[in-house]
Amino acid sequence: MAQVPPGAQAAKGRCAIDGLRSPVLHPSMALIPRWRYMTDEAKALSKRAAISALVVLGALVLLRALLPWVVLAVVLWWIWKGLARR
Repeated sequence: MAQVPPGAQAAKGRCAIDGLRSPVLHPSMALIPRWRYMTDEAKALSKRAAISALVVLGALVLLRALLPWVVLAVVLWWIWKGLARR
């Protein structure tokens, strides 16, 4: 009999450690358990915070990729300015 990886058991609602039922995140379960009890203002604030976090994360990924090119451009500009003075 083939062994089942622990992740497969957890996906069925069973804990990988002891095989008992655990509060595994199901598709019908809310990501934020008290979402339905939150006020509209609190929901809007939570959504804005999540969107802001995603924008900052995206900007960091983009800047991390572009940072070496920006540094290279600045160094080349300094060299060009230095040679232009002579």
